[in-house]
Amino acid sequence: MGQVFVAGSINMDVVATADRHPRIGETVAGKQVLFSPGGKGANQAVSATKLGAPTALIGRLWSPKSAPFSLRSVPEIARSVRS
Repeated sequence: MGQVFVAGSINMDVVATADRHPRIGETVAGKQVLFSPGGKGANQAVSATKLGAPTALIGRLWSPKSAPFSLRSVPEIARSVRS
């Protein structure tokens, strides 16, 4: 099997939960805010790694503040980090 190179984003997904969907023009207060790693590039690289392919991810981090969490969340591919 060859090596997979992925060029893409490494983001932090922010999800707010609510009791119900808002109606048109209505604002509904959120109950909880959840943060999870994401980004099309990171998701593809993790999937390829889980399938057993040697994978390298070339990407740009969404924010310096989220970088440590984002990189810890994809340990299979976060072997070498350069700025």
